Amino acid sequence: MSKPRKLDLRFLVRMDKSHSAEYGLFRAMIVFIEDGKVRHPSGTWSGSLEAPYADLELTAQCNRLIRDGGNGDNHDWYALEFGYVGGTHAVDLQRAEMMVKTLRRLNAKLVKFEQDTYGMRSNLGLYLAGVAQALGITKFAMSSSYSGEKYGQPKEEDYRWTDINGIQYAMEQEHKRLVGA
Repeated sequence: MSKPRKLDLRFLVRMDKSHSAEYGLFRAMIVFIEDGKVRHPSGTWSGSLEAPYADLELTAQCNRLIRDGGNGDNHDWYALEFGYVGGTHAVDLQRAEMMVKTLRRLNAKLVKFEQDTYGMRSNLGLYLAGVAQALGITKFAMSSSYSGEKYGQPKEEDYRWTDINGIQYAMEQEHKRLVGA
């Protein structure tokens, strides 16, 4: 009897400026490693192991231009959201039911994490840690030195993978650069 396949889920983190340059944007996308290649989950095959994670992301934003009058420069992240972000896949009844089932399971884990760590939603790094724990994710990457072929799939070694502490530090440094602090 063969052992059931388990996905090697990871987060790819991106922080950037909005088109207007007024906002800082944060996006943590779920990827998985298969045969040494970084793959994005596909929701087109609802029966696939990765389907529940297709288009599931953690997002946030900060205002780069407005200063907090009372506390100096305050560019904290807000509008922290975790859920399915408008992907390219049609949402039929089967996919919608899978999404609801996945969100209920993850939300129950996040509620417990929130109870254990008061104020999780007020801190992006802590919220990312909670979502990662709920998903069983332990590896994160912020940037890529993609060296693959023009139309090739990025390889695992094209990214600098780190743990939650490493990504939180990288996020703090990137946030400072992003807001000009």
